[in-house]
Amino acid sequence: MIEAPGTAEQERHVRRYRRVEKEKRKTKAAWFLSFVLGIVLLAVPVYGYYDVFVAPSRQPVVRVNDRVFTMGDYMERLRINGRSHQLSGEGFDLALEPFKLLDTIQQEELIRQSAGRYNISASNEEVDGSMRERFLPPPEERGGSSPEELESTFQGRYRQFLNELKLPDKDYRQTVSAGILREKLKDKLSDRVPAVTEQAHVFGIHVDDYNAAAEVKTQLDGGVNFGVLARTKSKDSESSKADGDMGWLPKKVMGPQFDETAFNIPIGQLSDPISLPGGAWLIRVVEKADARKVEGKALQLLRDKAVDDWFQEESKANVVERYFDSTKYETAVKKLKEYERPTAAPQQGGQG
Repeated sequence: MIEAPGTAEQERHVRRYRRVEKEKRKTKAAWFLSFVLGIVLLAVPVYGYYDVFVAPSRQPVVRVNDRVFTMGDYMERLRINGRSHQLSGEGFDLALEPFKLLDTIQQEELIRQSAGRYNISASNEEVDGSMRERFLPPPEERGGSSPEELESTFQGRYRQFLNELKLPDKDYRQTVSAGILREKLKDKLSDRVPAVTEQAHVFGIHVDDYNAAAEVKTQLDGGVNFGVLARTKSKDSESSKADGDMGWLPKKVMGPQFDETAFNIPIGQLSDPISLPGGAWLIRVVEKADARKVEGKALQLLRDKAVDDWFQEESKANVVERYFDSTKYETAVKKLKEYERPTAAPQQGGQG
């Protein structure tokens, strides 16, 4: 058979073309495999970072109706609380404060969502005024300071406060606003506070637990002065400064266990330890009244009690949920300790 002219050359071109295309496919396959492998290798640390640092901060901890607070929201508030206690020299109870903050977040949001129902609000002017009260000296100590001088004093103290807490201005204003709304709610609930009620004038010492209270009781039974031990042992900062004097306490503000002792113990007798959430008490009642006018500290305590009762009612009437478990608690405490860890001082240069 006679081969047509150019046929052999064409076949060689075809074979060469097929070889080139095959090599291209191999190269593309190798490149694609390398690309996929690179993506996988990159995704491992990225996922690890997300899993360790990003995902936990987005986990919910509290829900109030349609508002959800994440672990990130919670940790920022906890950090600020811890730093605030640190700057003021007060102790920060890691067994108690993380749970108190959850209550605070729930309560603030319940008030915010109910503000319209009670026709209460916190204007910018009210927030500004409250902030100035906190950071300016009391009126009797301002002397002849001009408005400009007072404004300069306020701005300087306020900026220092924000810098020390690493706190944005808008976040602090929200905190002040929440406090104003809470006080206005108290006024709205004033009809729940009786004008006259049974009260007891109590001296107390608040310690960590039953065993600590038993040790203090042994000292008191041995003759150690109550006021001395109240000043040196009591966790209740307000009464400890007054030798343990808690003032006149109405029923129902300290809880049923406390009331059971305070309103039944003979006047002047030292109580046995009273175990309550957050610690234990030793008390001595010095006066009692079956019907005493509600005023001063007693009035404030009953106003607070009215708000606490309102929170209980609203928590049942609204969707209020917590997603805070032992794992989140351990994470919160660990991170808080990391925040408080002092930064290592820079090393000095080499010795001469």
